[in-house]
Amino acid sequence: MAEYASMSSSLKNYLSSTETAASIATVGSNYRLEDNQVYRMAATIRELITGKIFIKDFPVTLSSKLGVDDLKAGEIANKIISQSFGPIIEDVKRIQRNKFPDKIQQLQKETKPETLTQPTAKPIEPRQAPTPAQQLNNDQQLMTDDKRPIIKPTEVKPQLKINEAQRSLEEELKKVASVIDLRNKPKE
Repeated sequence: MAEYASMSSSLKNYLSSTETAASIATVGSNYRLEDNQVYRMAATIRELITGKIFIKDFPVTLSSKLGVDDLKAGEIANKIISQSFGPIIEDVKRIQRNKFPDKIQQLQKETKPETLTQPTAKPIEPRQAPTPAQQLNNDQQLMTDDKRPIIKPTEVKPQLKINEAQRSLEEELKKVASVIDLRNKPKE
């Protein structure tokens, strides 16, 4: 009881409100939990809020106490936190920081990238295209090395103009239509 007396008013309201009870019951119903599982879920939430369970261990604890798989327990934990912890989230954070400073510090280390302690490799410089004179020299060198000429595309076909493309499309459609017409004519 001393633990409850020392809580903030928002935590007291959360733990004693009918809205919290209804929210927990709804989550239990949505996940088809039995009454005894809903009771254990409520007790586990209370343990989390009072700082007896580290928040990262909440899904695993739910899994073991409710007898459900880890995936389902994770979904339940996320649903509870997202739907009902809004008004008390700062209180929960404060309690977690006070009760589990080492674990929180470890979490922070894990989420921060380590600084590089070794020198990095030489940066890759972008390759520049050779000048026309350099390309000509390269081509000549390749020809003398291989004794084979290098075949390069010299002419690029111009793209069809829209009108020409439209005309050729219409011609193709007429051809297809005439074939269809021939097939549909009754045989004599």
